[in-house]
Amino acid sequence: MRGFSFAALLDFRRMTAISRQTMPAAGRFFVPGLFVVALCGLLLLFRDGVELMIRSWFTVQHSHGLVILALVIYLLVWRVTDRPTRVASDRAACAWTGGLLLTGMALLIIGELSALYTFSQLGFIVALWGLLLSVSGPGRLRQLWLPLLCLFFLVPLPQFLGNRLISLLQLIATLPGVLLIRVAGFAVFVGGNIVDVGVYQIRVVEACSSVLLVVPLLSVAVPSAVLYCSHWWQRGVLLLSAVLIPVLVGSLRLAVAGLLAGYRGAGLADGFLQASAGLPLYLV
Repeated sequence: MRGFSFAALLDFRRMTAISRQTMPAAGRFFVPGLFVVALCGLLLLFRDGVELMIRSWFTVQHSHGLVILALVIYLLVWRVTDRPTRVASDRAACAWTGGLLLTGMALLIIGELSALYTFSQLGFIVALWGLLLSVSGPGRLRQLWLPLLCLFFLVPLPQFLGNRLISLLQLIATLPGVLLIRVAGFAVFVGGNIVDVGVYQIRVVEACSSVLLVVPLLSVAVPSAVLYCSHWWQRGVLLLSAVLIPVLVGSLRLAVAGLLAGYRGAGLADGFLQASAGLPLYLV
């Protein structure tokens, strides 16, 4: 009889296969139950970061997290049940699962010491990788890499990084819009977050609010590019469009608002900005 090994404890999938052959019907629930207990342990260990992550899904900027969660669950079920695969060896399962769990724990420690919960949330995702691969086996990594990658979109960007990214995209979106207004013959002054067209001042945050949807669009574009695009150039165009479309829509809204203010007055420009919030982006 083989002795107890740490690899056998980590490789839940092999234990499940053995239990189906040797255990009675009631005992077959032991290994899935052990996986659920391990998952609950991870949730308890990473509870602070996971709680903040779940709360962020109910905000406007990160509300795509709920959609991504449902997509990940669907892809996992589909990929696991779609094609059978060879059960990996105990040594391979131990290497993958143990390495991912240790990496997750290291990220948890970094997050707790730095008070930056993004590291803790990334650590939870990486540790969850380890548990999922222990169930399906490392041999399924080629099939499961897409849903595992999409798990990262569940983690909200740190506030300082998100604000800098949004500010950069809004600045880029401002340049074409200001150029169009100047080509139409209006004097434009750009000062910080304000675009002054003389009779009307446009707030860049309001006019270019479409850039807030860059990350949600990317989270949908990545799995769509893998599943529905057969060529690399098609995938590149789809991913690039997820960034360019919100930026160009923000530029167009800024330009139209400036032109309406110059030709028809500030009231019509205000009405346009309120009526077009989000609508052009979804039409495109």
